[in-house]
Order: sequence, then structure tokens, then C-alpha cells
Amino acid sequence: MGIGTDDVADTTAELPGVLTLREAAGLLRVSERTVRRWINSGRLGAGRTTAGRGGKLLIARAAIERILRGGE
Repeated sequence: MGIGTDDVADTTAELPGVLTLREAAGLLRVSERTVRRWINSGRLGAGRTTAGRGGKLLIARAAIERILRGGE
């Protein structure tokens, strides 16, 4: 059993240093698909809420801020 969208929202509220894929894309002003490509290429690190492909992606806010500052 995976976790739902509400659970992910609760997780990001409890962990203010972590963003969802949608939140990260919004801050970076790119599509969610672009963020996924950056994760797959290693440009941006991310973790999953559960093991395997079923988990929701979570991205460190610090990694997003580093890209915004131009320090990829």
C-alpha cells in the first residue's frame, strides 16, 4: 500500500526542507517533465517516499535554491 497525495502534502509540511515534484517545478518555472529529466540525468537529486517506482518524488529545497542561484 502506497501513500496518497494528502500524505505527501503532510510529509512536505512536516519537512519544510523537502518539496514535491510539482512544488519544485513551480519554483524553478519549468515543467514537471523537465524536473524529472534533471533527476534522471543526475543534475538534481531526489528521493522517493517508498521504495521502487511507486513512491512520490521528494526534492531537497536546498538543491532547488542552488539551481536558482546558478550553482548547479
